[in-house]
Amino acid sequence: MANEEDDKLHADKLLPPAAREAFAADEPPAGFAERVAAVWGKEQAARPPRRRGLSIAIGALTLAAAAAMLFWLRLPPPPASSGERDVAQRSTLELGRRAIAVAESGAALSWKVAPDGAARVEQRAGDVFYRVEKGGPFVVSTAAGDVTVLGTCFRVEVRAMDRKAMMAAGAGALAATTILVSVYEGRVLLANEHGRVELAAGERGSAPGVSAPSRASATDAAKKAAALAATPLPPPAAGATREELLKRDAEQRDELAKLRSQVAALEASAIGPSDRKQGDSFFNPSKDELLQMAKECKLKWDSPSLSLTPETMSDKDATALGASDEERRQYNKVLADFNAKTLASLRALYVEVTGDKAGADTLTPQAMETEIRSKVPDTTMQEAMWRLSHERAGLPVPPEDPRNIPAAERFLRIATGTGDEFERELGAAIGPDRARAFRSEHGGWGSRSVSSSDCPPGR
Repeated sequence: MANEEDDKLHADKLLPPAAREAFAADEPPAGFAERVAAVWGKEQAARPPRRRGLSIAIGALTLAAAAAMLFWLRLPPPPASSGERDVAQRSTLELGRRAIAVAESGAALSWKVAPDGAARVEQRAGDVFYRVEKGGPFVVSTAAGDVTVLGTCFRVEVRAMDRKAMMAAGAGALAATTILVSVYEGRVLLANEHGRVELAAGERGSAPGVSAPSRASATDAAKKAAALAATPLPPPAAGATREELLKRDAEQRDELAKLRSQVAALEASAIGPSDRKQGDSFFNPSKDELLQMAKECKLKWDSPSLSLTPETMSDKDATALGASDEERRQYNKVLADFNAKTLASLRALYVEVTGDKAGADTLTPQAMETEIRSKVPDTTMQEAMWRLSHERAGLPVPPEDPRNIPAAERFLRIATGTGDEFERELGAAIGPDRARAFRSEHGGWGSRSVSSSDCPPGR
């Protein structure tokens, strides 16, 4: 304010107000603006074209840079986001810019994502698969503990004791809640006030609300899941209506299917040393072995290691196999092509079964397998296991329409056929004998699996 007053006093000394008011500016002569514009136009036309273009370009770049800087300075940070859902049917949810969550029916969760990307999810109930993008901290909080993301893909299941059982046991809400965590890619930290455990890809862990989290070994988890699946169910309540009975049956079938898929997946990763020594049973079983597996509706198979990034033959393996440089080059090329082709087939099946198009390009083959198995009805998987195990044993099976083969059977045919198909394709490049030698060196290709199921009723 002081500066404005000083300026006014200085102006009054130079030209008093009365004189300024008496002063009147003359109007410009007619055509003045047009004459000035004409002179300017002639001067511009007289300049060398190269220099004029350069000036214009420099001016444009300067203006663009200034505009970009102004835009950048005024660009607001990404807005915070939040949401809450009680899921009635399988849904794919976007958790701000940080994650995609595939929530099963019965799941309940809420989330907040800060402008800097830090995210916190409160999962109160149900089964949710998460695929997390890089960014700030990402935590899934449950009544029994927190899951802090150190990787990308994992599943969190919140299991609560039903109200009647909780009252009978005299348990509080915390004691009646357990979370199960399955890691498909990356790592997570499972922690509560009693302890913590870090889980890597392919591992599972659990955390009861009243004790420290623990890592589940494949064998122990398979035994627990099998025992739980075999536990007799309590009878329905007296006077239950038909609708209540049907709902109870659907819930029990869904739970049983999940348990059996867990058993199958865990059995595949729990192959003991004795099985590994008998590698031929995975790709060249005897007739007696095939007949016995058919009785049990059981399958064994080997497969090259499949992943989002194709593996290559290591120096150690090349030495053990006595592979020449050309054989090694051909092996890597055939495996890369085979990996891409098999991934495409699995992705198509995954989208068909789950409807999750967004996740198909980022999930590993193992993660897609687990998801497909968990979504296929129990009876459909049993029928597929029966048919394939009997086909392999040379036993008669009824014909089926190739246009109506269930997704469960198509998945099993892809999975169990990868070992033979890769051997054929590799044999075309380096010769059948060398391909068989590569396969049999360690009792089969790098991945060996076992899967079994109850045979269908009446089979």
